[in-house]
Amino acid sequence: MRARSIPKKLSANSKQDAADARLLLDNVSGYAICILDKHGRIRTWNTSASKLTGYTKSEAIGKSYSIFFRKSDAKRGVPQRILKYAAERGQYRTESIRQRKDGTRYWANVTINAIWDTKKRLIGFAKVTHDATRERELLQQKDEFIGIAAHELKTPITTLSLYAQLLRERLSLTSDESNLVMMNDIESQAARLVNLIDDLLIANALEFGAFALHKEDFNLDDLVHEAIKSFQSMTSLHTISSVGLLKKSVHGDRERIRQVFINIIENAVKYSPRGAIVVRLAKKNGRAVLSVRDFGPGIPKADRKKIFKSRYRLKQRKNVKTTGLGLGLYICAEIIKTHGGRIWVESTLGKGSTFYFTLPFAKSNLKPHVS
Repeated sequence: MRARSIPKKLSANSKQDAADARLLLDNVSGYAICILDKHGRIRTWNTSASKLTGYTKSEAIGKSYSIFFRKSDAKRGVPQRILKYAAERGQYRTESIRQRKDGTRYWANVTINAIWDTKKRLIGFAKVTHDATRERELLQQKDEFIGIAAHELKTPITTLSLYAQLLRERLSLTSDESNLVMMNDIESQAARLVNLIDDLLIANALEFGAFALHKEDFNLDDLVHEAIKSFQSMTSLHTISSVGLLKKSVHGDRERIRQVFINIIENAVKYSPRGAIVVRLAKKNGRAVLSVRDFGPGIPKADRKKIFKSRYRLKQRKNVKTTGLGLGLYICAEIIKTHGGRIWVESTLGKGSTFYFTLPFAKSNLKPHVS
């Protein structure tokens, strides 16, 4: 008699557990939670899902979850591809546009996890959606503020740089070298501030996927020569030399590639207080390879992959003052990535570092002009 009552108790407990779980899910605020079968049909539906999408429980249960997608995306098979990805990888995460019952759209932060039975067979998916529209609006406001602030900052800095150049030209007629040194410092710091503002703007554009490129065929030999000449005039502690010529044009956004090169040179100057910096141009595997070598303290192995991440800065090291926003190398990596190239670093502690990046050659060739 007692033995027969055990399964009944277990069954009652299981039912109570299931009821508790449903109650918990139904009262989760701000997160639309539903269970899909392995074909993407909706099996469970909580109150937050109704509030977010406009579909009642009776309207949603049994329907394909593709009803949350724009019609154009549903026709292209996007919902099915997402479930296929989740089944293969275990989880799918995205932040993208979704559609409510009334046709209005919102930014949805979506996580879909595959559900497996004890025999490791796919039985469905758990889908959690959060309305990220407000967060997106705040990010948009931040983006607009940064754009306005950057413009307001750059205008006086540009004027300051112009007057500094004029003063330097006048002072060059005198014999007082100390004045010229001070003017060089003013120009250098003004240029640095402009670069920091540009980095902020570009990092912000990358965050929003609003980063535009203007690709063309251009001469990388000339760009490197001009940039070295310009940068050398602003540092007396380093000797920047170049080795090799491509004698072929590359294809890309000239100004963005110049920015990558300048950022890497600045990085070399920052972390090697004195000494030589060697720039090398070469061809390898049908691509242009540009490298910048310094003879500073080197980069620890644990930091070599992290340095290309947003806002990552190397720890303060002896005799090296760390400055900047931690955006420079992240921006370099993203720019090179959008060109279909590769960027990496090789380093030996105590001996220095070499940064490399690759670019595709142009279909047409341009004759180099190095003066």
